[in-house]
Amino acid sequence: MAEDNLNVAEVAGGAPGGNQETGAPPEGEGPEIEENGLAEGEEPEEEEKPPEEIHLKTKPVPAVVMLIGGAATAISCFLRHFPLLKMLFIVFISLVCFWIVGGIIKLLLDRIVIEPPEEEEKPEAEGEGEEGANDGEVIEKNNTV
Repeated sequence: MAEDNLNVAEVAGGAPGGNQETGAPPEGEGPEIEENGLAEGEEPEEEEKPPEEIHLKTKPVPAVVMLIGGAATAISCFLRHFPLLKMLFIVFISLVCFWIVGGIIKLLLDRIVIEPPEEEEKPEAEGEGEEGANDGEVIEKNNTV
């Protein structure tokens, strides 16, 4: 009970029950260290990550292929004077087939990976005080006599 009434100032070394030589809290009462080895408030060092892969935007491909194929089928059936029910059945079947074809095209396009352009370091201008090293600066000559 006597230890419960002590405050930090009364205990030599800092916190009650801490290490009296260093003032460190007892084991298990310090800042919690996460699995990656960082304390709670610490920011992780930024590691150099490999460049992210860039993929084509292929989400609308199956729908576009299906609509174009369905429109071509509907126009073809209309020009050949098919009866309405037969035309609807043929267009529906063609829409399903073109949707499957569009999905296959999408899968093929998803395999394409675009590499981001690498940033090249610009070489510094060599011989900066020499003539001809001004690289496009306008030099005025005073020709007053």
